[in-house]
Amino acid sequence: MICLLGVVNGFFFGKKKDTQLEKRIIGGTKVAVSEYGFMTLVKIDRKDQGLFICGGALINGEYIVTAAHCVSESKGPLNTTQVAVGLGSDEIKKLNFSQAVGITVHPEWDMSNLKNDIAIIKIEKLAYNPTIYPIELPTKKITQNRYVYALGFGRNSSSPDAGPTNLNLARLVSGSITKCAANRPDLNSQSLLCTNNTLAPGQDTCLGDSGGPLFIRENGTKILVGITSFGTNSTGYGTQKCGLSDGIGFYTNVLHHSEFIKKTISGPVL
Repeated sequence: MICLLGVVNGFFFGKKKDTQLEKRIIGGTKVAVSEYGFMTLVKIDRKDQGLFICGGALINGEYIVTAAHCVSESKGPLNTTQVAVGLGSDEIKKLNFSQAVGITVHPEWDMSNLKNDIAIIKIEKLAYNPTIYPIELPTKKITQNRYVYALGFGRNSSSPDAGPTNLNLARLVSGSITKCAANRPDLNSQSLLCTNNTLAPGQDTCLGDSGGPLFIRENGTKILVGITSFGTNSTGYGTQKCGLSDGIGFYTNVLHHSEFIKKTISGPVL
C-alpha cells in the first residue's frame, strides 16, 4: 500500500470525506504547543473536493515548510486564497490562522514517483512569542536507528470515524532507506528518509499528518530532518491503515533539499 498523508478533516471543517492525501499520529502523546511552537496546521480549500488539513513547520518568521502534495495540483501550486496556516495552539479550534501570500512547490515534485515532496508557504511576517517560534534546519545527515519525532494534529486512529485531536507527538526510529524500499526500488532515494514500524511498534503518522515535521533532538535543540510524506504497508493501495507492524513511513529529506529552501526564502515566491 502507498498512502499519501494529507487528507480531508471532516470533523472540524464540516465535511466527512475519505481521500488518500493525509496522515496522522498513531500511538502518540498529547503535547503542549509551548514545547513545539514551530508546528503549524495547514488548511487547504480544494473547492468542490472539500477542506483538507496538513501539517507544516515554521522555519522563520515568514516561511513554513510542508509537503508539495498538500498545496499543489496538476497545474502547479494552489492559489494562495486556498491555503491558510494556523499557529500558536495545541488545540485545533484555538489556532490563529494567517492567509498564505506565496506558495513555492519544488520544481521536480512529481506525484507519479513521490519524490521531492516539499513546498514552502509564505505568510505575512510573524512576531515570535512563547507559542510561535521557528525550528532549526539540519546541517548534517542523521544516522540510522536513532530516535526521531513526528508531530501532527491528524487522525489518532486509522478508524474512518476518528476525528481531529489536539497536537500529538510520536517517537519513531530512523531506518535504512535501502531496507525500507526493498519492495519498491524506485523509492530507494537520498531524497527520502524512512521509519520502520517494527523498530517502534504501535506508533506511526497517519491521515492528516502530511507535511508535518520529523525532527531530532540534539543538545536540547530540535532540528527539522524530514517532512511527513507517505506510508506503505502490505494491505493494499489506499486502505489508509496506520500503525501496522509492517508499516513504513517515508519523509522528504530536508537536508537533501537545503538549496531549494535557501533559494526560496531568499528570493521571490512564485
